[in-house]
Amino acid sequence: MVQIILLGDTEDRRLGRAMRRCLLPGWKQTYRERQLEVYRRGGTALLLRETSCIQLLQDVRAVIAVKQGAGKLLPTDMRACCTILPHAEPLPPGRRHTQLLTCGMSLRDSLTISAQNSEQATVSLLRPVTGVFGHLIEPQDILLPTAAVLDSYSLLTAGAVRLLLGLT
Repeated sequence: MVQIILLGDTEDRRLGRAMRRCLLPGWKQTYRERQLEVYRRGGTALLLRETSCIQLLQDVRAVIAVKQGAGKLLPTDMRACCTILPHAEPLPPGRRHTQLLTCGMSLRDSLTISAQNSEQATVSLLRPVTGVFGHLIEPQDILLPTAAVLDSYSLLTAGAVRLLLGLT
């Protein structure tokens, strides 16, 4: 099972909605309780969790998507597969991550939106990254539906998770 952890204010539901809209079509929800959902497709299971607190995380197949303004909530020593941050989100000193992706509209970011209209957006990965299952993901563009996704960071984060899980 792969964990997708949405870290930050649990009242801010934008990122969770974007994940469901852009990442989970075709997946069957098999469990739901408050901020925890489990989805299955074939032999793969995804656990989607929204939380404002992470204890020491040692799951190397976890992806942590940090909501805007929540970078300070990351634990000091954790071994997640990847941490996804908003552009220019300050990381407190001493934080170590296996892989760090930034999402924003700058060429310094790992992911950016290269084109967008009312129906879909093109999300561009600007440098190679390693996926959740150890596969190399080369720079590429993916199309995502934009209906009901209100902000660009949520759209970029959903695109990053989709790429990391190899769902393109």
